[in-house]
Amino acid sequence: MWLFPAQHVDIGKCVSPSPLIAVGCSPSIGCCIQGMMLRGGRPAGDRDQHLLRPTHPEHVEGCDDDDCPHEPQRQDEQWKEGIFHRERCNSAHCPAKHKRAFKTNARRSAASRYTSFVMSTIAPPAPPQKINLRRPDIMSAVQAQVESHYRSTLVERIRASGNELAAPGLTIKLAKEFGFCYGVERAIDLAYAARRSFPPEKPIYLLGEIIHNPEVNDQIRHMGIRTISNKPNDAELAMLQREDVVIIPAFGTEVATRRKLEEKGCVLVDTTCGDVMSVWKRVRQYSKETVTSIIHGKAKHEETKATTSQATAYGAGHYLVVFNLAETDYVCDYILRGGDKAEFLEKFKGAHSPGFDPDKDLLAVGVANQTTMLRGETEEVQRRFRAAMEKKYGAAKLEDHFRFFDTICGATQDRQDALEKLLQTKLDLLLVIGGYNSSNTSHLAEMGEKVLPTFFIKNAAKMESAALIHHWNQHTHVEEATTNWLPSGPVTVGITAGASCPNNLIEDTIRRLCELRGIAVQELVGN
Repeated sequence: MWLFPAQHVDIGKCVSPSPLIAVGCSPSIGCCIQGMMLRGGRPAGDRDQHLLRPTHPEHVEGCDDDDCPHEPQRQDEQWKEGIFHRERCNSAHCPAKHKRAFKTNARRSAASRYTSFVMSTIAPPAPPQKINLRRPDIMSAVQAQVESHYRSTLVERIRASGNELAAPGLTIKLAKEFGFCYGVERAIDLAYAARRSFPPEKPIYLLGEIIHNPEVNDQIRHMGIRTISNKPNDAELAMLQREDVVIIPAFGTEVATRRKLEEKGCVLVDTTCGDVMSVWKRVRQYSKETVTSIIHGKAKHEETKATTSQATAYGAGHYLVVFNLAETDYVCDYILRGGDKAEFLEKFKGAHSPGFDPDKDLLAVGVANQTTMLRGETEEVQRRFRAAMEKKYGAAKLEDHFRFFDTICGATQDRQDALEKLLQTKLDLLLVIGGYNSSNTSHLAEMGEKVLPTFFIKNAAKMESAALIHHWNQHTHVEEATTNWLPSGPVTVGITAGASCPNNLIEDTIRRLCELRGIAVQELVGN
């Protein structure tokens, strides 16, 4: 509660000589509102008319003599127990002439109860101050800092020379599109800007990871930004204070988590990607239309969790997450022929909304997707659901039972298209660089391994030698070791990277390849 020294405070036509004035101006401590008294200090509405009482400047709240001419008439027991009976009556005109000496602790208790009352009904805390993180001075400094951490002059020169670096016995080909997308760049910029905009001693928290790249997240932590769970537990929420700064990562957060942070009064720096929010909009629309959201994605991925929360947060919406075409076919078969409900729910445990009933909630479906999935697979998911609904209900009624909206991230698709073109050239092997928990990076590796030997690595250090490489298997979710991975003769190596991989890691990979073949990269590019 905010209390100011005794003074006349004008709030509309209200002027109070009270010893203490609370923001919101309460009559319970002697405030006159147009000659009428209102319990709680709230604006008088029709439903409050029974609480209005005439007041007298010489009457002090606390007089409990029914015969006092200055005491308002009590209409119920609540009035007797209300906030007007707190201090002793000192009126010289009171015929009862009672001057009750309330104990100090009683007065303090009353003040405490009144403070709580005011805080809950009159003067809620103001929303946290909005901070403009995109001021020119801030962003200029941020750009310089980000470039110093992640830029690669070497990569830029290779791009300028046709995305190819050739040396005796080694040719390196870069995909035309790779590395940071706009959404990732924006998220990183905002995180850096937040750290620059607030004093060094002010704590800043990040929900989970800003993006799925360990090197970038390590850099964020090195800047003094503290990491808490993407879905904070009770202990983490209790630790947060009003106006603490909390960064929401690029893939967003669940609706319930955001609401809890807002209730705490935290300052939120929302870096959620615009493409992700487009998916949320579509899913919310499905919910309004009583259409179940079929989400093509990974049920445990942060983005998918955030998206599914949108399906249920604003109504009685439902969702079902399908990961691949096999799961898609299972659901389509259930739509057409029915099946064992218990088996269905067990198969999709953790991947459907609470109370999901496949017999009722698959009557009308709308397809959306995690933005980083393979476009071709997502298109096939929607085609199979469309075919199932058309077969069951007929083409004339298809619109009543099926919705679809393309929600694949443009940057993700650009990188997939660029890799597809790269795979059509002569290559001996492919290196895919990025965080092991990056969905879009794993799909690039998936595309590569269908065509040629492909190694999904986190950084250049994973290339231990020409005879040994450590790489991620996205199917078994373990890091594997492969021997004799780099041929001894002339070799052409393709390189691509996920949307969360910075260019400096790609440069490190190129330099390590040259080092393993005994090539001085400086002689090739002058750097």
